[in-house]
Amino acid sequence: MTGAPDTRPHSPTDAPPLTASAAPGRPAPSAEEGPSSALSPNVATLSEFLRLLAARETMRQALSMVADDFVALEPASLPYGGAYHGPTGLLDMLRAVNSVVRLDIEDIRLSDAGDLVMARVEVTLVVRDTGERLRTRIVELYTVAEGSIRKLDVFYHDTAAVHRLLGT
Repeated sequence: MTGAPDTRPHSPTDAPPLTASAAPGRPAPSAEEGPSSALSPNVATLSEFLRLLAARETMRQALSMVADDFVALEPASLPYGGAYHGPTGLLDMLRAVNSVVRLDIEDIRLSDAGDLVMARVEVTLVVRDTGERLRTRIVELYTVAEGSIRKLDVFYHDTAAVHRLLGT
């Protein structure tokens, strides 16, 4: 799904939450231990973004943190793969992923790499049509600058297992 963002009006509450990690009883994203106990501004920004994105009632606030020129890249070989642009594209990506699988998030670890923040996500993918499950890891590389989410690259640890699960 590439191209210009969908310009149809969307309610921020239309999209499913990005993660289940902020649900009651689930851990919030945590930063990896490092030489300093204080979070870098970019890790703090991403942590707040993920916290807001996880709850439907704060989706509008989360989207306000997404740059107009934001791009999210899901692997093209997946049913929901492609490039998604801008805040509206992020909503489209969340809807597309959610239409195929439910993500049960076990843990999110954030690591600082300057303008890149890595989110290592332990997740169980549950296929909506069949209920089949796969426990795996997803690494998300976020580009963060000046308090804004600019880019997201998504990498699956075992792409062959994900393809088998999805029948693709």
